[in-house]
Amino acid sequence: MSRSLTRSVALLIAVAGLALASPAPALASGDLFQGASPPPAIPGKNNAALLYYQAWQSIDDQVRNQVNTGEADDATLVKHQPYIEALLRAAETRECDWGLRYEEGIELLLPHLGQLRGTARAFRSDADRLLDVGGEENQRQAARRIAALYSMAMHIRTDRILISSLVCQAITALGNSVVDENVQQNKLTVSNAQTILNAMRAMPKEDTFGVKDSVLGERDIFIEWIRNTFKGDKAGADFIARMGRNVEAGDPAANQIATFDEKQMLAQIEKLLPYYDAVMKAWDDPEGLSKLEELEASIKTGEYGALATVILPTFRVALISNKRVSDETTHTIKMLEAYIANNAVVPEEFKSKPKDESAK
Repeated sequence: MSRSLTRSVALLIAVAGLALASPAPALASGDLFQGASPPPAIPGKNNAALLYYQAWQSIDDQVRNQVNTGEADDATLVKHQPYIEALLRAAETRECDWGLRYEEGIELLLPHLGQLRGTARAFRSDADRLLDVGGEENQRQAARRIAALYSMAMHIRTDRILISSLVCQAITALGNSVVDENVQQNKLTVSNAQTILNAMRAMPKEDTFGVKDSVLGERDIFIEWIRNTFKGDKAGADFIARMGRNVEAGDPAANQIATFDEKQMLAQIEKLLPYYDAVMKAWDDPEGLSKLEELEASIKTGEYGALATVILPTFRVALISNKRVSDETTHTIKMLEAYIANNAVVPEEFKSKPKDESAK
């Protein structure tokens, strides 16, 4: 699945929110990389990214896509346990390098995101199947699959691309939902709940989903791409042409940029760079949300230049999403800790409240 660095954050949040609800796109084996380079080998170590790709390519396209929807029947899941096992080995591998070609700027391809969201659905479906079958070993394997959701999510938090961080959030949110569902039904043993808790505790405490790092990453990656790619008298025109459908037809700012030469483009870059610093300053501020709203307004008024109005995403909704999933994750960890301490019985304070049917 290809993602552009210049998609608006509002769209990216929508994609992340729906990432685990909609089917992954069908891909032929020969097109699994969609033109992107395969992950590199890491000398002396296994590369989780490479293991994922080897697993994805190990089965028929149609079967992989069926499993990735999360709607495969139990017989299909049982038949393809070697595929699930290969994906689990990837998720449980620490080192991960997707070999992203950041120098491609807006044309950077991220096909692993679509496949990872499909893998997350596959893990959930197989965990549900195993818990329904029951038995000590099946329950242990179910917990392993749930725990893998968290370790897999962390494999994209270091992409330094905002959409990757948002899909990282979406996979984590799925894990939280699965944990809550099974804790509420007392389906997890103490040992299996501990397996999941260990995976959650291994997640970084600071910038858990890599969102802040992605803001700076997109600044570095995209700005460097503009500097290195667009030269000469037609630098601005070439840039707008390359942006294609990412720029609305007739956009006044785009029309202005199209007249810029290389020197003017570089001046525009210098004018917009302080925006990223302002975003970072606002991010951890208690009034960060309102400050980001003010920054968005300042883009529209031209404070950061014409180029800023075309390439700068809005980060307000990213901050909202980051806080929501962070709070959910903290709650899930506390719930698991209490559940374990209470001998695999959900404590009263963590029980789901029944819905008020009278409100309908």
